Amino acid sequence: MLRLIDAGDRARFCTFTLKHQDAPLAVQIDRLYSSFKQLRQHPTMGKYFKAGVWFFEAKLDKAGRLWHPHLHVIQVGPDRMPQADLSVAWKQITGDSFIVHVCAINDQRQQVAYVTKYTTKPLDPSVVRVPAKLDEFVVAIAGRRLFQCFGDWSKAHATEKPTPRQLRQVGALCTIHAAALDGCVESLVIMHQLHARWPRLRRSHPLPPALSPPPLPP
Repeated sequence: MLRLIDAGDRARFCTFTLKHQDAPLAVQIDRLYSSFKQLRQHPTMGKYFKAGVWFFEAKLDKAGRLWHPHLHVIQVGPDRMPQADLSVAWKQITGDSFIVHVCAINDQRQQVAYVTKYTTKPLDPSVVRVPAKLDEFVVAIAGRRLFQCFGDWSKAHATEKPTPRQLRQVGALCTIHAAALDGCVESLVIMHQLHARWPRLRRSHPLPPALSPPPLPP
């Protein structure tokens, strides 16, 4: 999500579909994933897919018989993507499928909506209504990625390194406790902090009555 926000108005939303065919879902998923990989390596269209993330979704046709697998892609590229050229390239790769969709992502609310929707929606309700197809879907996606970053987004997002904590050994707990009973201010502070975090220590290492913190409410 951080990378998507950084991309600003250079981000676009794309959909890639396969023509309906009477083939097992697992076979069609393999073909869909392979085709999109080839598209990212395409000599003229590959430059538009230098970074992004794809999400898989499966639907059924209106008759509830044929699978309609497709990829929803959030893509970041250097230039405005020509949809007509993208359609031609997609058909060259798949051999029979040319329907693609491209639209701009205008604001961050749309970005959040796309990411939230498609990371939680790998199948359409049409699949749930056909038990046999639902069973096939569950088997077909076993062990597969249903979304994945690609290109520059596949690398870890740069974040500031946390400031290393400077730790100092102050002694054993029994030694600190004994020093607190003798009135050592530093030891008293440590014991108060330990009592606040681990109340059970009050039983084994109590402070002098006048310095004991009030009991926690029940």
